[in-house]
Parts: sequence; C-alpha cells; structure tokens
Amino acid sequence: MNPEDMRTAHAAQVPTSYKEQYHGYIRHKRLIIFLFALLVAALSMIIHMFMGSVMAVLGVCVPAFISFAAGSSVSPLAVALIVFTSINIHYILPFHNLPILIGEGKDAGGYTSKEAMRMGIPLTAVVFVVVLVEAAWFHLFGLM
Repeated sequence: MNPEDMRTAHAAQVPTSYKEQYHGYIRHKRLIIFLFALLVAALSMIIHMFMGSVMAVLGVCVPAFISFAAGSSVSPLAVALIVFTSINIHYILPFHNLPILIGEGKDAGGYTSKEAMRMGIPLTAVVFVVVLVEAAWFHLFGLM
C-alpha cells in the first residue's frame, strides 16, 4: 500500500471536523448529567426509606454526593438541591414526611397509612420527573 492510500484510509476513520467531535462530547455529557441526577435522587430516596428523617438523610447524603461529584463540573449547590428536592418531596409511609404524619388519623386529617401510601407511591415517580427538570435547569445556568 502506498503512502497516499494510507492517508486516505486514515482520513476516512477520523471525524470530518472538530465540530462533530465536540457535539458528540456535549451529547454524552448531557446524558451523564441527567443520569447522575437520577442516581443521586434514587440513592437519596433509598436511604430516606431506611432512615426516615429528612435532616438525618441530608446530613449523610449531601456531603457524600458533593465529594463524589468533586472532580466533575457539577456545582455542590446543584447536588445539595437535588438531594433536598428528592428527599423533601418523597414519601411512601407517613413517617417519611412530617406534615403527612401529623395529618394521619381520625382526629387530624382523617386519612389512614394505607391512603397515604396510595398517594405516596405514584408521587415517587413524580420525584424523578422533578429531578430531571431541575437538572435541566441547573445545566441551563451552568451549575451542572
């Protein structure tokens, strides 16, 4: 194979411009940012299921996820707010959220634990949608 053929074969494998490489990188970076936000939300909610207290979970999750994201371009503020949002909105059992716990019973709000769970389980899916919107908002302003 002569050198001319080698150059054309190599040129066919390399992207035609730097712009194509850059757009591919940006597309993957956006996907990783949204996956990171969903991972933070899911792990925060799992820990919240076991611990129950919003403040305790914030004390455990925020420093852990901030140190996990320290090497990336994600702002600590964005991580803390995603953890706070996912924990504060999320509840399945009444003791996961204080206002829901206070309203439980015939004397207070008039609903049972079963009714609170019936609303809390679908609300858990809404948490993921809210976190995705929040991640898009933070990405728009350069925090993620």
